[in-house]
Amino acid sequence: MYGFEKYWTFVFPLLFTLFITVQNKNLEIGETCKCQSKFCTCLEFSDCDVLIESREISYCNRRKGIVCCPEEEVITFQPKLRSELACEKFTNLITKECPRNFIAGGSKASSKEFPPAALIGFFEEETNSTIWFCGGTLISERFVLTASHCAGSGDPNIVRLGDLDYSTTEDDVGLQEFSVSRVIPHGRYDAANYYDIMLLELAGTVNFTEYVQPACILTPKLMDYNTGVFWAVGWGSVDSSGIMSKHLRRVELKQMENCSEIANKTLSLERGLQERTQFCAHGKIYDTCKGDSGGPLLATFPHYETTYKCLYIVAGVVSRGQVDCGKYDYPSLNTNVTAFIRYIENYVWPETS
Repeated sequence: MYGFEKYWTFVFPLLFTLFITVQNKNLEIGETCKCQSKFCTCLEFSDCDVLIESREISYCNRRKGIVCCPEEEVITFQPKLRSELACEKFTNLITKECPRNFIAGGSKASSKEFPPAALIGFFEEETNSTIWFCGGTLISERFVLTASHCAGSGDPNIVRLGDLDYSTTEDDVGLQEFSVSRVIPHGRYDAANYYDIMLLELAGTVNFTEYVQPACILTPKLMDYNTGVFWAVGWGSVDSSGIMSKHLRRVELKQMENCSEIANKTLSLERGLQERTQFCAHGKIYDTCKGDSGGPLLATFPHYETTYKCLYIVAGVVSRGQVDCGKYDYPSLNTNVTAFIRYIENYVWPETS
């Protein structure tokens, strides 16, 4: 009996799904079906977004691929904070076409795929050359969000937007480049990776195009859209060599729960993981690495928020990439953007008297 109890938690959902499927046998599209103790609607699987990532699927007609589709709980975004009102404003300023052909894994990004991505560096006048060393996120017409430690060896003085491969000029059709007029690290930042967030004010106004667009800030109200799955983008190393990628790359990461112990061990955090202001993330094979610092962890709006469909939400700032790049058990450390809304709004969208 003990052996059966051991597997009961796995067997019961399967039996329940089978029972519901038998109840709904041979129903057609549009007919009412029963799922999860409520009435649902028979639809083709491709038309039922709620079940796309579900493991428990009951069928109206398995042979025809018709599933019993529950109604999706729709949460309507009603902006109130200054950053949320700015996000609403962005919908009227950006393109309504957004090419996103996501592929899981660490791979090269496509043109126009991540328009909030910013490349941060230092321009040396004497040699007329630029050293690129960090990433960032465009969050308004004048500000880029990044990590405070990106100013550890001197303040960055140049930001490039709309670029895909900084080693060539062939893809520069959407490029915009700005000098930095003000560097604003968080007042409580220290070199131990706490409060690792920074704003860069640009010396000009960004022109929003299909190549260059801002990301919205993840506020508590937008937290309902936070699935814990993000796209990390940057020009960081693809291995432990430390050599930055010349081409923008992206990787799908998941927020890592209960990672205090492993984060403290692998990242040597002096005061431990601060869960209000920091979080861990990891990928199946790839993760962020050296050079991805300051870059974003981006989330997307749900499909029913059609007004915001072409905007990203920035949930995190890469604070420390993996110590040993590509090791699954080693998380990357990220700054929780939601914890710093007041800091961001005070500079980017200050209150007007």
